Amino acid sequence: MANKKIMLLFLISSLSQLPLSTVRFIAPIYAVSLGATPFVLGMMGASYGLVYIFLATYFGSISEKIGYGRMIAAGLATYACVVMAYPFVREPYLLIAIRGGEAVGMAMVWPAIEAYSQVARGGSLERSVMIYTLSWSVAASLAPYIGAFLVKDILTAAILVSALSIAGALVGVSIGKAGPEQRIINAGRLSTVYDIVLPVFIFGFNYSVITSFYPAYGEQIGLGVLGTGIVSAVSGAAMVLAFLISGVVINNNSRATLLTGLALQLFLAGVYFGKGLALQAVSLSLVMFGEGLMYFNVLLGIVSSISRGVGLRTGIFESSIGLGSILGPFLSGLPTGLGFRWPWALSTVVSTFIVVFYVIRLKLT
Repeated sequence: MANKKIMLLFLISSLSQLPLSTVRFIAPIYAVSLGATPFVLGMMGASYGLVYIFLATYFGSISEKIGYGRMIAAGLATYACVVMAYPFVREPYLLIAIRGGEAVGMAMVWPAIEAYSQVARGGSLERSVMIYTLSWSVAASLAPYIGAFLVKDILTAAILVSALSIAGALVGVSIGKAGPEQRIINAGRLSTVYDIVLPVFIFGFNYSVITSFYPAYGEQIGLGVLGTGIVSAVSGAAMVLAFLISGVVINNNSRATLLTGLALQLFLAGVYFGKGLALQAVSLSLVMFGEGLMYFNVLLGIVSSISRGVGLRTGIFESSIGLGSILGPFLSGLPTGLGFRWPWALSTVVSTFIVVFYVIRLKLT
């Protein structure tokens, strides 16, 4: 039974992330081809985050009542319908609304999957969280390759993404009414602000800037679609490596690991200054490795500290990512003299502020 649950966790995570990351790669390039400015790209990312932040906590909470599998299935079915609107868009500003529609579906999906990772554990929470993070991060790494070949054919891309989402919805149906374990584990030791909200806010901020702007930025600096896809895939693999190391080597949640992940965000400066595919790949990979350390560390802290109400906590986790996903693309899309380089300057400054703030707080405690 435990192995079956782990397999279902792997499948549902992969089949949720692959469509999402494929669209994230294609959408900015498609938008630019329709005449979108950096401001429109920023608003696309911000609209996703705005919807997500308000709905993720709500859906996470009610997923415990209706069942994780049912919530996941409903979310992926919604997502499958929304993405079919892409081929019919001729004005780039309409993509802002579509991205918001995508967020409705995904706000149902991710808090429920993360909560299910606690139910699906086969022997240890670390193993379950590692399977979950590895599955979606591998899918996220493969997506840019798929997107690079589909970007010129938006209809085929939409059909493929919709089909993958429907397949994921069917897996969700098979999970059924699985809900939280009815016991409390050490709930008091987790700080909602410092152990959840703050680190995953910067995760969401930087991750959304990368997914909203890097596909278009790579072309702007001469990498081309294929080169941009390679950089995105390699950096995604770095996140996979971070999850693997976190689950096998580190095998616990600690603030030292969290601080390491935060500090690696400062390599966004390399994305700003870097020239050529190699330097871009190294810089973005270090950033994404740090993102992986933060994500794994915080999620493991949630599922190992609380059982009843875990859906609410994972909802807060995802809403915090959503808050970063609003502010990151919105502020990065503001018109400045730096053009497509502005997002990387902004993310570097914000990351530096968060790292300094976190270090000061750790010294005071």
